[in-house]
This record gives sequence, C-alpha cells and structure tokens, in this order.
Amino acid sequence: MKVRTRFAPSPTGFLHVGGLRTALYNYIFAKKNNGEFILRIEDTDQKRLVKDAISKISNSLYNFDIIFDEGPSVNEKYGPYKQSDRLNIYKKYYTQLISNDSAYLCYVDENQNLIPEKNINNSLDLIENNNNFNQKFVIKFRIPKDNQFKTYDKLRGEIVFDLNLIDDPIIIKSDGFPTYHFANVIDDHLMKISHVIRGEEWLPSLPKHILLYQSFNWSIPQFIHLPLLLNPDKSKLSKRQGDVDTDAFLDKGYLKEAIINFIALLGWHPNNNNEIFDYEELIAKFSIKRIQKSGAIFDIKKLDWMNAQYIKKLNIEELINISADFINTDLDISDKSKLIKVFTFIKDRINTLSDITALLIPFYENINIVNQDILDNINDKISQDIIKYWYKGLLLIDTIDKESIDTFIQQTSKKFNVSGKRIFFPIRAVLYGKFQGPDLYTLISILGIKESTKRLKKYI
Repeated sequence: MKVRTRFAPSPTGFLHVGGLRTALYNYIFAKKNNGEFILRIEDTDQKRLVKDAISKISNSLYNFDIIFDEGPSVNEKYGPYKQSDRLNIYKKYYTQLISNDSAYLCYVDENQNLIPEKNINNSLDLIENNNNFNQKFVIKFRIPKDNQFKTYDKLRGEIVFDLNLIDDPIIIKSDGFPTYHFANVIDDHLMKISHVIRGEEWLPSLPKHILLYQSFNWSIPQFIHLPLLLNPDKSKLSKRQGDVDTDAFLDKGYLKEAIINFIALLGWHPNNNNEIFDYEELIAKFSIKRIQKSGAIFDIKKLDWMNAQYIKKLNIEELINISADFINTDLDISDKSKLIKVFTFIKDRINTLSDITALLIPFYENINIVNQDILDNINDKISQDIIKYWYKGLLLIDTIDKESIDTFIQQTSKKFNVSGKRIFFPIRAVLYGKFQGPDLYTLISILGIKESTKRLKKYI
C-alpha cells in the first residue's frame, strides 16, 4: 500500500503550532515510508474564512521546509484540493447515501427546526431540482442504534463507542456545503489517503467517519490521533491564549530548525535521550509507536534552551548574517572586526535572535549608569583610585593582549592591596555598565584603548 498522508487545515487564520505539529508528523511519516504528503484546504465553513489564509498557510509550511507533493495549484491529480471547489463531487455521494437510506433529508422551517422527509424519492427530486439550495434543507447521516461500536486507532488500540449516545450528524448544511465529517471521508477516499494523522479532538468523531466508509463499502485508512498540546498549567493550548502563531516565533528570533526540533518532541520521542536532531535524523527515527497518548506540555523555556543550542552551533559569520534583521539600525556596526569580536562573546548568551540588540548595546552606546548600587561602588575612594590608575595605565599601552591586561590586574592588586571583585566591579561597571559581564581583557579588546579610556574618564 502506497503511504499517502494529508494535512487539511481550515483557512481561518495563521498556522497554529498544533497545526504545524500535525503537518510535520504527516510529512515525516510519508517521507520515512517513501510516500506522498498532500495539502488539502477544508474551507466548508464559509463564515470563518480569512482573506489570504490559504497562501499564508502554504507559505508557513514552506518556511519550515514542509513541502507538499500535491495541493492547491501543485500537481492536482486528485484535485481540486479546496473543498469549496468539490461541491459537485460531494453531491454524487450524498445522493447515493439517500438512495440506500443511509442518509435522509430534513427541511428547515422558519424556526430552524429540522423536519425529516421520509420519502426517498421526494428527497432525491428536491436535491436534483434545487441546485442552488433556494429551499432550505440539510442532510443527516443515519447512525445505527443499539450497538456497541468497536474502532481501532493505531496509537491507542481498540476503542469502543456506544452508538446510542451519538446523534445523527448533519453531513450537508443548509448552504449546500458539506460538514467536516462528510467531506473529509469523501476526500480521503478519493485522494487515496492511507493514514489519517490528526489531533485527539477528532477522536469522538471516529465512529461517524468509519460508519461513512462502511456505508460506501470503502476500505478504511489507518487512524492515528495525536495527543493534545497543553499549556504548563495543563489547559489546552489555543489561539485565544496567544503565542501560538508559528510565523510569529520566527519573527521573535527562533530558528526554524529549532522550532521543528522542539515541535517534533511535543508528543513523540526517539528511542534514546537525544533531544537535538535535524530533519534527516527525525525522518529516520520517527515512528508512530513512540508517540505518547497523554497531552504534551508546550514549555517555552525548553524552546528557548533548544534555540540557544542551535545558535551555538552556527559559525560567527552565519550568526551575523541571520541576525541582520534583529539589530537596531541606530547602532553603528560598520567595524566588521569589532562586530566579530562582539558576536564571539555574546554567541553563548543568545536564546533568541531578538536578544541580540540588548547584548550589543553595551559595546556600541555610551554608558549611562543609573543604578544606585553601581554608582555607590564606583564613587568610593578606592574605586576612584583604581579607575584613575586604569585610565592612565591604558593610555600607556600600545597593543592589547591578555598578558598585558593580566599584568595590569596584578599591579593594581599590589598597589592598592585589593583583589577580585574589588578590581573587576568598578572597571567593568564603567566600561560595560554592569558588575557582571566579560572579563576585562575581552571587554577592553572589543572596545579598544580609545573607547575604553573615554569611558573610564567619564566616571572619574
């Protein structure tokens, strides 16, 4: 059996991180099995459509290197791939269901009550002669009653549903558009989908879908329902709570490789403790049996850590290039040699690219100390003596090297009978604006003698 998977979002806005995970799992499962991955747009809920959402979703998938083999305007051999363009296809199949009494038509009266039409021929005539749905009606699928219905999920095993608790679902709405229940079954069959990998929220709908397959005597694809994505407080991750737009994470300075790596681990884990791996490794190691059943916590701190690991693996030139859009244009970074030194220092301190401007500022802007603790430290007599000593001493240094700075620290210690923080804190504070930061050699070698003495003089 040829493996064919699909991602079928509704064009109601941006690509949610849950949608990205669903698309990712479908994509890597297809690629692992030399199969095909399809993008289908489920736009049957016309009231919720958002302008340009289809192109935004497609672009988001491309941004994360999730390339579909078939989809809107891409190799449409089983197309069209927008459900709103498939209404005539659906008509053939709901007409067939009514003919064999597996579905029935209901009139919609002025009070929105549904009145079943018991005569199959009358129903078929109305459908045939009412192509524009001028007369309001819906079509419902008939659920057999008094039956314990057994289904199978490849991840969760056998699941039993009581069909007495399931109402007959509407499969064609009064506007002539199908509901998800009907359209996704028809489309998955006609597009030869072998595995339906989707969110756990669709699990209660599984018996409706399998019964529809059986009513047409179609083979049933394998179903895999993914665990929910949860906030740290165990509530369901949703668009309403923000911070779930995949492209927004790119805008905040997360690398796409880190996001994919992080998303892959939301509900799945390899057979070892490795947490960092690229696309090829992910495809090689991925398996359905290693997907967990319980909800997966979306931990932004874990994403920050993972993004930092990917940043650390970049060489300095790569890091500078991808950081260009995140650097405040007011900073004069024209000195390439200095910029390389700065990035060499800050590289291991970056969680996201949006951190970079704040890390650059102490090296490029005038230091204005407002913290009272720091002011108190640099204004006492010993600190002032040390600052003056360094100001004069640096003026006498021709070239900056680690040995000369270390020697100067030893001379300072001996002259003023101080050591450690008593030397480092006031000098670092006036050069960098903070007590904590680069060692003095790194700091002075980046700033240079001219800028270092200028900053020292300012606080004498």
